[in-house]
Amino acid sequence: MNINNKTFCRKGLVSICFIGIILFTQLWYAYPILRHPKLYYWAFLNVQAENPNTNSIKSLYYNWITAVRRQEYAMNYDSNLFIDIFGASRECLGLYSYNNLVKLNNGWIITTSAINKDFERVKYFEKLKSSINNSALPFLFVLPPSKVHLVDSQLPRGVKDCSNENISNYISALQKQGFDYIDLRNVFKDNPDEHYRLYLKSDHHWQPEYAFFAFQQTALKLNDSYGFNISEQMYNLENFEEKIVPIKERPYFSIGVNSQRKQLGRYFTQEDAFILLEPKFQTNTSLEIPYLNLFIEGSSDKVWRHNALTPLQKSNNPSQQKKILLIHDSFGPPFFDYLSLACNELWSVDLRKVPDIDYLIRIINDFQPDILIVLHSAGSLE
Repeated sequence: MNINNKTFCRKGLVSICFIGIILFTQLWYAYPILRHPKLYYWAFLNVQAENPNTNSIKSLYYNWITAVRRQEYAMNYDSNLFIDIFGASRECLGLYSYNNLVKLNNGWIITTSAINKDFERVKYFEKLKSSINNSALPFLFVLPPSKVHLVDSQLPRGVKDCSNENISNYISALQKQGFDYIDLRNVFKDNPDEHYRLYLKSDHHWQPEYAFFAFQQTALKLNDSYGFNISEQMYNLENFEEKIVPIKERPYFSIGVNSQRKQLGRYFTQEDAFILLEPKFQTNTSLEIPYLNLFIEGSSDKVWRHNALTPLQKSNNPSQQKKILLIHDSFGPPFFDYLSLACNELWSVDLRKVPDIDYLIRIINDFQPDILIVLHSAGSLE
């Protein structure tokens, strides 16, 4: 055998080994039942019990995989190595989509959304408004933008995402019921680069700095339409400074940061730091989380970054007069910090942790806020 043949054989063996590793990791991820057979069997039975009216194999499979993922998150992924190899091999092969996870052309990861035109959430708030004692209580919906920019989607060829269409449909449903709203897609409509910069690359949440711009729009709306007198100092960008917070010091400890990255590993996309805006001026607020028996007061550097996605949390700012009730999803914690500057008393409820509508009715009737603000992302639209 001559030298050329030896070289050819050596290259062939390396290629076969590399292809073998890729196939193994793909098969490992494609057939994860081998890892936790009891877990998958348990999840399948639970999904069947919880979704008795499931009328398609595809829907049953999707619900089953979702249940398993949630449990695997709780187990902290005992197979991180394989997920890392799996994601790295897809990166090498240029396979930038997996299930409904897609890497955009600019490197950001998204979860694609299917079209939705029937929003039970609007009917829920319509019922809430008609059930509380104060029928004149104004409702203001603050709608975070989709991670996919309204104008510059950055979607790979052949990939469809309906999140922006869903937001537009949701706004139409709100308008029919007479609800007021702020469409935050307009904040960086002409600046897609800044929009993507202020979204986490590896997660579906926005950066805390993006929440500041949401607060800024909300403060202007409250002053113009709802009789608030919020000082410009509280929402003027010049009075805030940008701080980069390492992921290990993440301020909102119960948000599933990097949740999308966990499904494809560290080599598919890098983890993020937080971009936070903190006030240069002196603040004096307090934070109470009854669920955790936590009470903190003082300046923002002491009070902020402690809030969590708990059923109920409260803030007090003696310099203001009005009271606000905020109903939110996981986009709410950083927005809560900024909104606390604009009112005397702020109560915040995580809608996903509300046991029933009567719970909200009792809170509203007891608290008697001047306005109810609803903030939830495109992923929470129903």
